[in-house]
Amino acid sequence: MVDDGHGKSLVAVNVQRWKPDDGSMTKLFEKAETLPDGTRLNIHKKPVNQGHTTTIEWTADTFREDGIRIVVSALNTSAYPFAPTRPDPALDTAQLKAIALDPAWQRVTRK
Repeated sequence: MVDDGHGKSLVAVNVQRWKPDDGSMTKLFEKAETLPDGTRLNIHKKPVNQGHTTTIEWTADTFREDGIRIVVSALNTSAYPFAPTRPDPALDTAQLKAIALDPAWQRVTRK
């Protein structure tokens, strides 16, 4: 959770290892943008299905050719079931994308 002075915002990073040809990942990223290095990128801005109707989540979801998936999300609240603490999440989609695509993940996820 972060608080930039405009209200608390949950920021989460999830790192996963999949088989590069996994069918569920292929389907999830079938309409994604493909970056020059082959990484697939989905950006989502959506309401959260649990808690308050005005809670929103912005997400950068990436899937690399080696099967590594990095998901970075931010909410406009401190946790899913709570009321919003601010109009928008603390990080915008460009910032979430930058985190998800940071080259540091290459080192962290090496086998």
